[in-house]
Amino acid sequence: MGWLAESAPGAERFLDDYPFVADAVELGFALGLLTLGGLLAGNVVGRLLGNWVSRLVAKIPIASVVYASARQLIDSFQSPATAAKKVVLIEFPSERMKAVGLVTREFRDAVTGEHLVAVYVPTTPNPTSGYVEIVPASRLVWLDWTTAEAIQFIVSAGVTAPDRITFNNGPPPEGP
Repeated sequence: MGWLAESAPGAERFLDDYPFVADAVELGFALGLLTLGGLLAGNVVGRLLGNWVSRLVAKIPIASVVYASARQLIDSFQSPATAAKKVVLIEFPSERMKAVGLVTREFRDAVTGEHLVAVYVPTTPNPTSGYVEIVPASRLVWLDWTTAEAIQFIVSAGVTAPDRITFNNGPPPEGP
């Protein structure tokens, strides 16, 4: 603490009078260094481990296709540019039951011009597995949920959800 006596003599006397303050400062400094070290190591080690797993799985014929598809789906949920922008209820597995789905693409029927929507219906508790359905937009219930709310609803098996939900059809938004 010689440097402290030279630069701030009052602080050294204060710390001598109240040693628990010095202990708290030292503990905070140590925790800060450990946290910073953990973040750096987690990012570096995590990235290296992730790259190693990706290379390993890429060598397994069927697993590589499944892994690549799951990875692409997860990346699309995380990327604001390509994430599913709309959450809907889709008649699934029957007309009188509905499941939460994520709109992944909208397009027109080549023959009739009908507004169609590709809907990804994730499964609980693993949203990376699910079904893709092409559905007329008029058959969907358009929700005002965010993608994060929908994924949280699915992963929690419906425990975590907004207090209200629209269950019946309203007018679909304009298509492409």
